Amino acid sequence: MIATTTTPPDQGTQEQWALTLSIIGSAIFAVLGGVFGLYTHSGAILLDGFYSLMTMTMSFVSLKVAALIQEGPSRRYQFGYYGFEPFINTIKGIIVLSVSLFAFVSAIEDLLHGGRDLVVGLALAYATLSTMGCFTFAILMHRYARRLNLPLLEVEARDWTVDGCISSAVALTFVVTMLLQDTAWNIYLPYVDPLLVALLVLVIIPLPLRTVFEGVNQLLGVAPESELDREIRKTIAQVARSQKHPIDRFHLQMMVQGRVLYVFIQLLVPAEFAVERVQELDQLRQKFADAIADLHPFPEIDIVFTEDPYWLKDGQ
Repeated sequence: MIATTTTPPDQGTQEQWALTLSIIGSAIFAVLGGVFGLYTHSGAILLDGFYSLMTMTMSFVSLKVAALIQEGPSRRYQFGYYGFEPFINTIKGIIVLSVSLFAFVSAIEDLLHGGRDLVVGLALAYATLSTMGCFTFAILMHRYARRLNLPLLEVEARDWTVDGCISSAVALTFVVTMLLQDTAWNIYLPYVDPLLVALLVLVIIPLPLRTVFEGVNQLLGVAPESELDREIRKTIAQVARSQKHPIDRFHLQMMVQGRVLYVFIQLLVPAEFAVERVQELDQLRQKFADAIADLHPFPEIDIVFTEDPYWLKDGQ
């Protein structure tokens, strides 16, 4: 028996609306970043704009995945489309890593060849606008992610945070550049932009790396976090002890994939475990399912009963 908790229609609608807002925001900043970057000759701004372009493209894919998840299982994907979430998030992380490494190599080349001249005034105007916009979207996506508890939106919030950090660092550096223009240090100003790009890449690399590691782990069937693992095991043990039907022991296996927690429970019962109707077993299953649902919003639960320890996968 599998107890399935699907994404409620209203929650799915909110998720798709949040992703649509993210796409619109990314499109705006991708265009602005490209125009301002080319005009001001700033590699940092071009990096910012290209980053927005990549996140916009992947947000389109995330929107499609969210719609598929909302539709539920199909003939071909009979367990649903939940596995697409960690896959898409992994691809997103890899793209961001690739863009960042490309920008880092380009910045080093510029540093070795005399740096890059800037139109500082316009660059600062863009960086200030982008900083405010990116952090606004980051806060908005974070609130959606926290309220809906959905991995796709968590990654969106993380992407906007990275973009905001890039823009704020660009703005701060250009402020410093303007202050140094009429000083003896102005001979070093062409090196500011490529140096900034290199430093930014080193600072933001942990975030896409985290996204990739989380996605790959979920694709490989990683167990839930230790705290959640302990809470679920503790809860199942409490429910098992509280039943009128004796339960000798249980074996539990769990896996996280995207927003879903898969839970497989094997209950070893003694020979005197007797029920008159299958409905009694279903009621017992529901008690376990309800207890787990209090700990995770999207559980998929499979519960089986056996008298023979051979069928338990606990090695005992």
